[in-house]
Amino acid sequence: MEGEKLNKREGVSSGTCFSCLYGQVKAVPSNVLGYHMLSYLRQQMHRTISLDRNIILEYNSIMPKKIAIRHRKSEQRQEEIIEAALACFSEFGFARTTMEDIRRRSGASNGSIYHHFTSKEALAAAVYLDGLAEYQKGLLAELERHKRAQAGIHSIVSYHLRWVTDHRHWARYLWEMRHTESVAGVETAIAEQNRQFVKRVLRWIQPRVEVGELRRLPIDLFISLVIGPCQEYTRAWLGGYEPMELHAAIKELGRAAWLGVRAER
Repeated sequence: MEGEKLNKREGVSSGTCFSCLYGQVKAVPSNVLGYHMLSYLRQQMHRTISLDRNIILEYNSIMPKKIAIRHRKSEQRQEEIIEAALACFSEFGFARTTMEDIRRRSGASNGSIYHHFTSKEALAAAVYLDGLAEYQKGLLAELERHKRAQAGIHSIVSYHLRWVTDHRHWARYLWEMRHTESVAGVETAIAEQNRQFVKRVLRWIQPRVEVGELRRLPIDLFISLVIGPCQEYTRAWLGGYEPMELHAAIKELGRAAWLGVRAER
């Protein structure tokens, strides 16, 4: 056709419509046709790979956030169940509390509560571990704020007494449940928590021993001298004995603890 030039590379006239393509393809040399098919397939593969890569990148950026949110919600639900269990154990006693009582108070479904805790005994152990961790975490944070030995020792006494008075149900639970069968099943976990706790206390004590502020004592004896009297005092209080005013008790027990562990000059 006049004015129409054959594209030497494609072998197809510029005015060719798709309906006529099949007939004209027959006239295209096989090597030229193969080149175009390969080129077309490469373009399609590149577009597909680029699309897949974008999908993967988007997936990788979104999914960790979704997983983190789901994990936080799961942890929050678990904490709500533990708090509900502590409230029920304190109100009804461990023996009389049922999983249904805890489920109703927590607002959790049956599936959710049994997903986190397989039995009332497992839940009782979790309440104990959570309370112990909460107490130890707070005490360490308070202790490590102080550089001077005397201030640090006094802070241990003050923290212990204030924590017990502010968390009476948890303190009573830790005291009453320590040697029950439910808690016996997590002795290994308790031992590990205590080991990490003592390790950090030692890390605080050691430099003060080296500079001559504290006596060099075995750690179990050190803790007994500082915490032992506080524990006896709070046990009496939890048992119904009306103690002296809190501030006065902190002052006297803090002074006694310091006299017990300070270095002799």
